[in-house]
Amino acid sequence: AYDRLMQDTAERYYTEEYLRKNKQLLKIVNRTTKPAEPKRAQIIFASCLSHDALDQLGEIASPTLVIGAEKDRIVGGEASRLIAARISNSKLIMYEEYSHAVYDEAKDFYPRILTWLTEPERSPVHE
Repeated sequence: AYDRLMQDTAERYYTEEYLRKNKQLLKIVNRTTKPAEPKRAQIIFASCLSHDALDQLGEIASPTLVIGAEKDRIVGGEASRLIAARISNSKLIMYEEYSHAVYDEAKDFYPRILTWLTEPERSPVHE
């Protein structure tokens, strides 16, 4: 059952191209990773399905970077737009061609975060 869950997760997280390129690696990861505490994993999975903090997002006052993917097959691209709309001091970056694991696929993902973090208004050192 866990093998199927991992396969389904990979199919939803990644683009077809990424899955094709990394097919063998993903098979190895699937065979060699299992939750250390299966009962705890079940609790975490159930929590993900029932957790909803949408109404509390408006309380976030800190500058917030929201990154989403239009083809996100876990929460959908609309989720990122909704989150950004609820956080008044947010910036939204949307990737057109990726799914949920955009952080693994987009080459500019981390550089964009670094750029945002080091913008003068967030930099601890103002010159």
